[in-house]
Amino acid sequence: MLAVLAGHSGWLSGGFLGVDVFFALSGFLITTLLTEEYDANGSIGLSFFYARRALRLLPALLLLVLVCTGALLATIPAELGPLALQEAAVVVFYVANWAWMFDLPLGIYGHTWSLGIEEQFYLLWPLALLGLMRAGVRRGRLVWIAIVAAGIGALWRSALVHADASLVHLHQGFDTHGDALLIGCATALAIRAGLTRTASVGWASTALLALLFAWARFPDDYLHRHVSTLAALAAAMLIADVVMRPGSWLTRGLGVRPLAALGRISYGVYLWHFPLFYMCGALAYAGAPPAQWTAPIAAWTATFAVAGLSYVLLECPILAFKATVRPLKATPARDLFPQEG
Repeated sequence: MLAVLAGHSGWLSGGFLGVDVFFALSGFLITTLLTEEYDANGSIGLSFFYARRALRLLPALLLLVLVCTGALLATIPAELGPLALQEAAVVVFYVANWAWMFDLPLGIYGHTWSLGIEEQFYLLWPLALLGLMRAGVRRGRLVWIAIVAAGIGALWRSALVHADASLVHLHQGFDTHGDALLIGCATALAIRAGLTRTASVGWASTALLALLFAWARFPDDYLHRHVSTLAALAAAMLIADVVMRPGSWLTRGLGVRPLAALGRISYGVYLWHFPLFYMCGALAYAGAPPAQWTAPIAAWTATFAVAGLSYVLLECPILAFKATVRPLKATPARDLFPQEG
């Protein structure tokens, strides 16, 4: 999340890769939860899964859309009102990443393409994973299926690059930007299958991520050097190190209070940062920081403040209710990432 904010402030050229780190983490978390439930119950309650995902994600998103759309309708010419409502609709229905197909600009919702990819993953992956496990596919083979699928996705992206596909499709399409999610899925499956080793890879993953954040450039490195895939692989190594070595320096470092607090409000930070950065004039264009150095400071402050309020006043009560939808026994994955349970 810090990388994304720094990237949008013009301070970190590879900040866009923060989304791929999150994709890998999301694939890992969701797959861990699904496989734990299948191992405990012999099945996966898909209706409960989708209900819990909706309770976690929709309330904060609906608040964002209501506030931003209301502000737009109050300030833009009346003839642009239908466009603002169309933008709100594609965001709420999680198809913002495909808005380019309809020549629909996203404006202050320009960051919600990643939410569309996430939700489409939530829709398809549990069905595919449940089908494979019910068919008796062994966990070791599931790992390879996820790895091969991620590789096919990266190759498909390369093929479309050579076919001169649009940058928006290459970056925001579910078919072209889903490999990071699958890398996270493969990591979870490998850990559950006992295929990982306990040797430390924390130094290597941290160094690789730092290098990518510092030196990667968008769009060239994304299109031609697969930096998004590399960032997801580095994140997967980091995740494996944290899970397999809970007492390591890396786990303790990531567990310090400021980072843990940011992790708890990270969803709200991501939702609100883009419109607030836009309003404060803090968005970097062509990688150049804003002319006024005070703009990013104001934007960061406003983002954390609004995200904190969203978490305390809206998300926490919903999370408390969500916990009653389906009581689940605490597991190592939920102990590490309780807000994602």
